Amino acid sequence: MFAHIRKHQRWLLVLIIGVVVVSFVIFFTPNVDPLSLGSPGNNPRIGTIDGQPVHNRDYQKVRRELELEYFINGTRTPNMSGDDFARQVIDRILQQERARNYGILASDSAAAIWTVNLFTFPDTNGVSGFHRNIYDSIRTNYLPRNNMNQADWDRFASSQVSRSQLYDMIGIPGELVPPREAEREFRKTNRKAFVQAAFFSRDNFMNLALNMDDLDTFYTNRMALYRTDPTRRLHYVHLATTNYLEQAETRITERTNFAMMIDRIWHEKGTNSFTLNGVVLEEGEAKDQIRLEEVNKVAVEMAWDKSLEFMRELAKEETIRAEALQKVATEAGFEAKVTEPFSRYQLIPGIQAEYSFTEAAFALTEEEPFTRPLRGSDGVFIFSLHSIQEASVPPLDEIRAQVQQDYLDDHALTSCREAAEAFAETIATRMEEGLTFAEACEKESREAVTLPAFSSGDTRLVDGDPRADFQALKRNVFTMAEGKPSKAVYTRDGAMVFQVTAFADPTREEIETGLPETLDSLRRSRRSAAMSAWQAQESAQASFPFLSQEEN
Repeated sequence: MFAHIRKHQRWLLVLIIGVVVVSFVIFFTPNVDPLSLGSPGNNPRIGTIDGQPVHNRDYQKVRRELELEYFINGTRTPNMSGDDFARQVIDRILQQERARNYGILASDSAAAIWTVNLFTFPDTNGVSGFHRNIYDSIRTNYLPRNNMNQADWDRFASSQVSRSQLYDMIGIPGELVPPREAEREFRKTNRKAFVQAAFFSRDNFMNLALNMDDLDTFYTNRMALYRTDPTRRLHYVHLATTNYLEQAETRITERTNFAMMIDRIWHEKGTNSFTLNGVVLEEGEAKDQIRLEEVNKVAVEMAWDKSLEFMRELAKEETIRAEALQKVATEAGFEAKVTEPFSRYQLIPGIQAEYSFTEAAFALTEEEPFTRPLRGSDGVFIFSLHSIQEASVPPLDEIRAQVQQDYLDDHALTSCREAAEAFAETIATRMEEGLTFAEACEKESREAVTLPAFSSGDTRLVDGDPRADFQALKRNVFTMAEGKPSKAVYTRDGAMVFQVTAFADPTREEIETGLPETLDSLRRSRRSAAMSAWQAQESAQASFPFLSQEEN
C-alpha cells in the first residue's frame, strides 16, 4: 500500500490539497484574504523603513493597491509571489511613507475627483462623460471577486493622488529645462541629411558554379549553427468545452433565478457594454450573449471536474508510465492524441495552446511524466511525455542541400562586401580628382540612389530604398562631413557606400511648432530620472529580509 502511495504521491498530493483548500475556503473561512498568503507570509512585522517596523497588514493593503493599478492599466499582473512584485509593493509603501513625511495627504474630495476623471471618456458617439456603470461594475463585481471592498478602492484612489503629488515634487528639478537647451535638442534631432548611396547585394554575386571542394570544412566550422534544439512529443487528452455545452445548458436552465441573474448582469455592466463588431446590441441580443457566456463558464467547470476525475483514475495505475495516459483515456472513452515534435521556444503544435503549456511540457521527466490539468482557451488539457529528442547536429549527408546553399550564400556575401570595400576606395580617389559622387558611381557602372531626407529623430526611412540599412545610416551619416564618401558599411544582405550631399537645419517655423513637444519630452524624461534616482536613494533606508539578497 505504501509503495503504491509513493508511486503516485505527486497526483495524490495535488488532489488532496485541492480538496482541503476548497473545503477550508468555502466552509471554514469564507472571508479569508488570499493576499495575506503572499511572499512575506503572516509575520506581523516583515521589515523596516528608517528603522521603523512595517507590518504585514500594511503590506497587504498596499499589495491590493498595486493589483488594482495593474487592473486599471489593463496590464497583466506579474507573479504576485515573486520578488519583483514584492519590490514594487515595497517601493509603493516607501513612497506613501515619504508623502506623509512631506505633508502630502490626499483629501477625500481629491480622491473622488481622481476617480471621476479616471472613468470620464468619450462614449461610442464621441460624447465625453463619467461612465458610472463601469465604476459600479468594478465595485460590485471585480472588488468582491478579488476579496476587496470600497475601502480598498478609496485607499487606492487616495494613494494615486498623493503619489502623483510626490512625483511632481521630486521631479521639480526636471522641470528646469531652459528653452535654449530644448531648442538645441530639437535642432539636433531634426537636422535633415540628404544622402546618395550605392548598394551592393549578395544576390548579384552568387556563383552557382563555385567549386565546393572545401564544403566539408565549411560544415565542420559551422556545426554549432546546424545544431537542432531539443524537442519533445506529448500524449494528450483534450476535454473540449464544446463537449459539455449541452449539459451546461441543462444545468443552467434548472436554476430558477437564471433569468433574474442575466437581467442583473445586463444592468450592472451597462446597456452599452455588449457589442458585436462595434455595434451595441439590443437588450434581447445582449442577454443572449450573457447567457452564452454563462453557459460557457459552466461548461469549462464541467470539463475541469472531468479532468480531475481522469487524474484520479490515472493515479490508480500501478506503474507510472507516460503510456498510461492513453490506456486510461481509452477506458474512459476519451481520445488520446500525440503532438508533433516541438522545442521549448515553440507553442505546442496542433492545439490552441499557451506558452505555459510548453513550459509544463519541458518540466516533465520519465519519473514525473504527467502534467496537472491545464486550462486552455477551448477546454482542459492533460499531457504526458511521449518522447524526448536531445539536441544534435545532423550529419552532412542529411542536410547537404542546406549546407551547400549556405556555402554559396556565404561566399556571395563575402564577395559582395569585398567589392563594396574596393568600390569605396575607388570612389574616394575619383572624388579627389574632382568628380561628384554620382559621376564617380556612373564611371564605375554603379547607380547613385538619392534617398529621402531624414533626421536622427526619425524611426524609419519613409519611401526609401529597401536595401538601405536605416539604423546604420543614422549611426554614420550624422558623424560625417558634407561631400565626403563613406567607407563600405555592411547591411544584412550586402553593403552600401554613401555620401552626405547636404545637411539642412530645421526652419524657424518648424522650431516654433515642434519646440513645445520637445520641451515637454525633456521635462518628462528628467522628471522620471529624478524620481528613479530618489527612489534608489530612499530604498537604501528600507530592509525587508523576505526578499532575496540581490533584490533587497
